[in-house]
Amino acid sequence: MKGPVAVAQASADGKGDAGVANGAVAAAHEPTGLKEGFVVFGVLLALALVLHFPHYGSHYGDPNFDIYLHYQWVKEFAEGVRHGWLYPRWAFFSHFGLGEPVFVFYSPLYYLLSALLSLTGIGTWNAMHVVEVLTNALFGFFIYLTCRSYTSFRVALLAGFAAAANPFLMMLHYKFQGFAWASVGYAAHGLLLWSLFRPRASFDRLNLPAAAAIGIAVVGHTMSTLVILICYSAAALVAPGASGRVTIGGLPRRLLAWTGTVALGLGLGAIYLLPALGSTSLINTAAWTGPHILQGFVWPTFSAVRHGVQWFSFQWPLALPVLALLLAQGWLFFRLKAAEGQPVRPVLIRLFLVLGVAVFFGSELSYPLWTVESPLLRIQLPYRFLSVAYVMVIVIGALLIEATQASGRSGWRRGMAFAIAAVGVLGLFIAGKSNYLDGGPLVPAMANDQYTFELLPQWSRTPDGGFACSAETRACRFLPLSAGSFRGTPEYETKLLKPAYIDYAVGGFAQECRSHQARCGPARYVANTVAWSIDMSSDGSLRLPVFLWPNWSVQVDGGVEPAVHDPDTGLILVRLGTGTHEVRLEWVDTPMFAVARWVSIISLVLWGCLALAAKRRVRAGGV
Repeated sequence: MKGPVAVAQASADGKGDAGVANGAVAAAHEPTGLKEGFVVFGVLLALALVLHFPHYGSHYGDPNFDIYLHYQWVKEFAEGVRHGWLYPRWAFFSHFGLGEPVFVFYSPLYYLLSALLSLTGIGTWNAMHVVEVLTNALFGFFIYLTCRSYTSFRVALLAGFAAAANPFLMMLHYKFQGFAWASVGYAAHGLLLWSLFRPRASFDRLNLPAAAAIGIAVVGHTMSTLVILICYSAAALVAPGASGRVTIGGLPRRLLAWTGTVALGLGLGAIYLLPALGSTSLINTAAWTGPHILQGFVWPTFSAVRHGVQWFSFQWPLALPVLALLLAQGWLFFRLKAAEGQPVRPVLIRLFLVLGVAVFFGSELSYPLWTVESPLLRIQLPYRFLSVAYVMVIVIGALLIEATQASGRSGWRRGMAFAIAAVGVLGLFIAGKSNYLDGGPLVPAMANDQYTFELLPQWSRTPDGGFACSAETRACRFLPLSAGSFRGTPEYETKLLKPAYIDYAVGGFAQECRSHQARCGPARYVANTVAWSIDMSSDGSLRLPVFLWPNWSVQVDGGVEPAVHDPDTGLILVRLGTGTHEVRLEWVDTPMFAVARWVSIISLVLWGCLALAAKRRVRAGGV
């Protein structure tokens, strides 16, 4: 087999494939065979089982509000699917049972996968961990595949281990409790990295695997999608040139191709993305912004003095390894001669560009950009860019090990391997500390799938509008968290919501019916509908236990009624005459939702046609 330098030289001389845009070819190292792939995925799956054992095995953790939030959202999504609503958009039991449009705005993939698995009978908590374990292993596997094209088996496996256990991901899962981002969001990130940096990838034409990764990322976790798109766009700025160098020649074509790739990916996720973007004027988006944004830079200095620090562990201790590796890797890269790093040099330059963008936006270097209104503020916390920075320093480190092999820099080679391994070990330590030192036993009923949405009896309403706990202090500390998203989230409050809804919620729909001398049957959920049988003793208006939203169609005795709301609460108000009535709410697609669905269908068909055409070209011997 030709050495990697010889192979790359052939490509640089124009004898290689024009689609080999990353300056190296797969023949530089033996491609991953089926057997090797199964072995590696098995190893990474075993690692994922170890990493996630504290939650699913020993049932230990350091819970915050989000752990119960995501758990309850999965249960809500599963209930909707069980009732025949494949893509539920409304969470009926949030805000003390009055609902919120959470699944209009929050990416659905994690909840859909977990919900489908829970319907097999394994329960909500176990279903969540099946998704998390598998996607964690997938993420590590994509990192391995990316590195394997340029490095040895052992180095690529080391990179896969470090990525799957990296400290940011462990903190994200066990402290931030961002399950959707830490699972399907990271798996999509890994797929995007591989699709852009595999040897045959090209920025000069539409990248179908990258488009698929972007589509999955959009329906997996929106904020992290914006982060990776900002960062990875930098890779399109340069192209491989002669002798291991890069050039900006052909930039307009690359930017056009990358724009098309991103557009196709966004089109695939349009079924979720368009309604989410188009409906933001109807909710409390002010909760997404605030002073916490300028408190969230990595390695904060003057911003910490001026605004304070949002989460010190993320911003300094967790970010220091990235800073150290960035400096060491940058120094080593510039010390290497072009010939020594030639096989992977163009790839390294592109990776450094991605890393540079992540560092820029995550640190105070970008401070002015976070002070003006722009889509960037939707990321909320600048240190979210650490998610990309950690992946970059791991992959760059793996490729630098390969680049130093021919130069005889054995000390640097060993040091870089040690540093990558240390990243993974640090992640393992964080996983253990977060759960067993900082945390404690989780709510037992949750693991047994007995956790309910009902308001806990230990908490009672106080005259000032708050709630008081009658249990012991330690129990009270966890009880409000155990109530989870039952109290709702401020960012998904409808603009029509008014504070008096809490007074309604305390008594519930039963109290509303009693106050009007009406007899109301239990709520019946079928697919995208909820219905009640209501017997009125006299004419009157009832407030239904659902906030008004444009998608709700109000039907009384089979006829559609105007959708109006109670001005004191924001709840749906219906006028009923004396006698028994069948009141039904049906979630119907507005034109925006219908357009979004068709955009995704058309994008999927287009993606499939382009994939078939590419496959035929390959069979015919084309590029």
